[in-house]
Amino acid sequence: MYKILIADDEKMARETLKILIKQKKLPYLIYEASNGREAVDLYKEKDIDFVFLDIKMPGIDGLEAGKLIKEYDKSALIIYLTAWDSFEYAKKAIHIGVKEYLVKPVIFEDFYDILDKLNHIVDKRKKEKNKEDVKMKAFINKFSRYFFSALKFDEVDENTLLSYFNIGINQRIQAIAFIVGRLDKTKLIKFMNNKIFHLTSLYYFEALDRYTFIAFTNNIDKFKTEFTKGFIEFNITIGIGISFYSINSIGFSIRQASIAYAIAKKNFNSIHEYQIEDNQFLTNRPINKYLTEIEQNILNCDLIEARNKAHELSDSLRIIEDPTSFYEAILILKHYLMSNIKFLKLPSFNKNKYHIMEAYLFDMIVICIKALNQDKKDKWKRAFDMIEEYITANYALNLSASYMAEMLDLNEKYFSKLFKSYFSMKYIDFLTKIRMENAQKLLLDGLSTNKVAILCGFNDSSYFSKVFAQYFKINPSKYCLANKKTTRSK
Repeated sequence: MYKILIADDEKMARETLKILIKQKKLPYLIYEASNGREAVDLYKEKDIDFVFLDIKMPGIDGLEAGKLIKEYDKSALIIYLTAWDSFEYAKKAIHIGVKEYLVKPVIFEDFYDILDKLNHIVDKRKKEKNKEDVKMKAFINKFSRYFFSALKFDEVDENTLLSYFNIGINQRIQAIAFIVGRLDKTKLIKFMNNKIFHLTSLYYFEALDRYTFIAFTNNIDKFKTEFTKGFIEFNITIGIGISFYSINSIGFSIRQASIAYAIAKKNFNSIHEYQIEDNQFLTNRPINKYLTEIEQNILNCDLIEARNKAHELSDSLRIIEDPTSFYEAILILKHYLMSNIKFLKLPSFNKNKYHIMEAYLFDMIVICIKALNQDKKDKWKRAFDMIEEYITANYALNLSASYMAEMLDLNEKYFSKLFKSYFSMKYIDFLTKIRMENAQKLLLDGLSTNKVAILCGFNDSSYFSKVFAQYFKINPSKYCLANKKTTRSK
């Protein structure tokens, strides 16, 4: 939806533009203003994409309105429409930052040309903004996830904790951690609006399989009594940690809540509150049992259960303070998965702090299940994505079709058939394309033809020149010469 503002003191002029705009049959939302002040206010209020301003209007004229709009939004798209075909007005408009200037009566073709141009600019901006929003969301989610993992394993310093939870240095606290599963986003708002939380400061961290809550309250015993009987109708699973009175105990309470949640889930209970003997539920099970269950859940594409078992593995080894065994367990699981899932690409993994290793484990689970789900839709897509990546990185090597087919354990004929179906060209043509595109860049960087030939996988520089000339319709030396002349002329 494009939001357009038309500011003109003549109603007929506004109506004419509205008719012209609507004839484009695009999703336009049109706002009107009869003077400059209205235009400025509407622009700020309605998040306008572009504005058509008449220059001569009562009160604040179009030039002043444009100036105020530009002060509010430097990237504002302003088009002046005026019967005053004056160079002085045009100079002022350009000074404000206006690139388009139409004289009344407007020629329809010119108007539509500008409208198309504006649509293109707005589309491009929105696309770029969406990309930035996605990046920012990913960054925030990543920060939140790693912060929570560090919080859970006592890797956050006291001052940061006090600041994050808005607690004074000498302030006394009463708080508790609890974990809730089977709570979707629809139930989340209803859950948090429960009267039990009205006198608490409530923080939560979202994961794919659970929500972890921290509740600060003035009366922890009363809160626990009401809490344990307040959510039966929600059909959810809750694990409750022990109460804590020092901010440095927050990670301990979260870990206990995680253990309690695992027990509640196993016993099909709505709520379980952590008891010291609960540790045995996790520590009595051998590591290999956990690894087998996690692997099986992954191969069954059961993300929730795979994550639940990964939590149990992590929590069990954290109880006995055994990061080395946790590191070795993840390596073993990684080996299992790479043996069972073809063409799986997992990032490198080193022994690190406990929360970083746990984050790696959860990332590995997600990557594996995504790969398996993609394979269900298209058996060879990931394989040929890998092939494309390999060619792009190693185009200088002797990459014969038989060599590439062997990487996928296919015969050359079937490999070539599949390759053409994915890339809409023969394998040799794709390899040549990658090599020529890189040769072009290397030549522009000033490298000699002989050097470029070697770097692009050609043993014979004459043959390289022949292929280059066929591909670009110009030989390498003339190509370099032509681009040098272009550079000089600029």
